[in-house]
Amino acid sequence: GIVCLADAVCVSIDFRNGTHFAFTLGGNRTLKAPPTQPLGQTGLIYVINDGTANRTISYNTIYKWSGGTTATHTSAASAVDLLGYMVRTSTAIDLAMLADMK
Repeated sequence: GIVCLADAVCVSIDFRNGTHFAFTLGGNRTLKAPPTQPLGQTGLIYVINDGTANRTISYNTIYKWSGGTTATHTSAASAVDLLGYMVRTSTAIDLAMLADMK
């Protein structure tokens, strides 16, 4: 199933609780480094805007993006972006994004 994460200024994912996650941006947020990083774990993370447009999300440096450039999230109200992740090392979680899922 999908583990729903609590909204907070700093959103925390504990990979011991599942592989697929979802959270709603209730403001501008930061995705914290997880407390554990099971090597090789893969999964999906849904990032959902609440009813307000222009929410932003930033990422702890443990999260790595292709080319070193963080993806730009969809800014529309109620937009849904999908992140795929793989824990490559204890200090690198690779991310890729599919934007604006409809």
